Parts: sequence; C-alpha cells; structure tokens
Amino acid sequence: MKGALFTAEIEPALANAQGRFPRPRPETAARRRVCAVRALSRNVLTLDTFEPLRHGAMLWLTLPGMAPALGSVVWAEDLAAGCLLGKPLSRDQYDRLNKLAEAPTAEAR
Repeated sequence: MKGALFTAEIEPALANAQGRFPRPRPETAARRRVCAVRALSRNVLTLDTFEPLRHGAMLWLTLPGMAPALGSVVWAEDLAAGCLLGKPLSRDQYDRLNKLAEAPTAEAR
C-alpha cells in the first residue's frame, strides 16, 4: 500500500452477552482485513481500508509486533477512517511504530 506508514489488521469487535469484546481468536481470522495506517498518534490512527467502516463501529486492531488493541471508529468517509484506541499506545509502542514507519521500504531502495 503505497504511501502508508505501515499495514495492520482490523477485525470487527463483537460484544458478548455481558457487553464485553472478547479478543480475536484463530477461528475469527476469516473476518480480519488488512488496512493501511496513514497517520498515528498515541490515541488515534488514520486508516485506509478496502471496505467502508461505520462511525461508532468497534474494531480490534493488530499493529505490527503488538497484541490486538480495541478501538472505535470516530469518523469514516469512503474508505478512510479515524480510530480512537481504547487505551493509548505506550511511549515505547509509539516510538517502535514510528521507527517502523521511517524504515526504508524495498520500493525506496
């Protein structure tokens, strides 16, 4: 995905009977989709997707080298969306993702 900082996986977060969002499991892999992360802060990610997302939708985001994180879509327009993380990235996680984004790609070499 040209121009992306990096790619990630998203999966709809479905609430159980108790209103909680169980973490993704191997059997839910068919619902996962790849997206491009275009911008990030410690709290919000801007995503480009292949399918439109709905404002208010809950998602599991799997960022490179990290466990899935719960987030909610705070804006959506066509195939772009902003996702507010349920728990902000730690400074270390944020720094690692920024370094990954700055790494030269095979295309740039």
